[in-house]
Amino acid sequence: MIINSQEELDIFNIHLKTSDCILVPILVDNYFHPGNNSISLLYFYFIDIKKEFVILYDHYDRLMDINIDLNLSRNIYTFDKKELLHIYNFDIDRIIDLKLSMYIDGDIQSLNNINSVLSSKYFKFYIYNIKNIRRLYTLSKLIEYCQNLTDIGIKFLSKKPIIVSSKQFKFYNYNVINNLQILESNGLYISKTKLCRYFVNKCNRHINNTSKIYSSYNLLTATGRPANSYNGINFAALNKTNGERGTFTSRFDKDGVLIEFDYESFHPRLISKLINYKIDGNIYNYLGKQLMDKDTLTADEYDEIKSITFQLIYGNIYNEFLVIPFFKKIYVYINDIWENFNIKRYYESSISGKKIFVNKSMNKYKLWNYIIQLYESEHNFLIMDKINKFMKGKKSKFILYTYDSFLFDFHKDDISLLHELEEIIMDDYYPLTIKAGSNYNELRKFKI
Repeated sequence: MIINSQEELDIFNIHLKTSDCILVPILVDNYFHPGNNSISLLYFYFIDIKKEFVILYDHYDRLMDINIDLNLSRNIYTFDKKELLHIYNFDIDRIIDLKLSMYIDGDIQSLNNINSVLSSKYFKFYIYNIKNIRRLYTLSKLIEYCQNLTDIGIKFLSKKPIIVSSKQFKFYNYNVINNLQILESNGLYISKTKLCRYFVNKCNRHINNTSKIYSSYNLLTATGRPANSYNGINFAALNKTNGERGTFTSRFDKDGVLIEFDYESFHPRLISKLINYKIDGNIYNYLGKQLMDKDTLTADEYDEIKSITFQLIYGNIYNEFLVIPFFKKIYVYINDIWENFNIKRYYESSISGKKIFVNKSMNKYKLWNYIIQLYESEHNFLIMDKINKFMKGKKSKFILYTYDSFLFDFHKDDISLLHELEEIIMDDYYPLTIKAGSNYNELRKFKI
């Protein structure tokens, strides 16, 4: 039913309060980020009564203005909770991300089916010289697309009921997704000229009437470490040498500065915490003293110790290094988790309860690398939650997270907050390098 009267809207509101539903939003633009977009229509399928309703917002078939209050609803199942939070500003704890649920459940077939619908030629047809193309899409085709997605969701729910009380689901659905949406919505401010210089053929997919663009974090990866790219720009791997980072600047002009908090020796410290082997002071000096029997390392020796450490912590630890307690404990830990993994057929994160399951390509060191990346990511998710709570209501904005760093757009009025923010990110154990600059390419070290 396409809602075109108050009577139909009244019927819809009754079902909204009494039945769980699957919600598929359709945005007006094919390729703009949901933070830089608007709603063309909302498609609802009420599970208990098996009825569909369509509410038109920005579509040429719309006949009336309609306002609804999703805060009154029961459980809302959607295929991308983060997208929904971008386009529909409401605070609700009953939004359940179906793609996340399938990912957690390991239902690869359902995820593949969704991706097949999302990449359908008709729906992903790009016409770059026509803005807001979905205003013009045939309504029957848009509804057909929504029905195809809904069919996949219904089949999944009938076979794999979602346990929303599970530790893992709560952590990702209610904590991680919410925090990533807040981070994305802050956006990154740019020089439009530089964006089009360094990202040729991609800039038109991002630019609107403001100087703000958006990144997009994808949680559904093999290791649990989120990817972050959107419309051809990989925000997690911006080139450090060609100047493209200079595209990103402060929204506050002369009153602002970009400040980056970068973890030092992050993975060795993460691993030391994971295996319960605390190291005070600089890790590479600590290991250098044991490997070279020297209290003070030259710059070349320091780099050599750093290189050896990274080779060993990610791969096989050779017998001659087992005399070093740190490496010996890693070696024992890797073998213990591999043995338990083969007995249980999975590894379970101590932070979220997320599980890494046995597969044909898994081996001891691949599992170890997955565990490191998962532990890194979940540690950062916990820090991100603290950052967002701390930054709420401030002028300054948290704008980018990568694997070992957090980037902020700081207003001069908030500079006094830097000490407290430093303490939050350090988390009592992780030393930081702090850099500041007028743009992302010109960050220089400084001390608070």
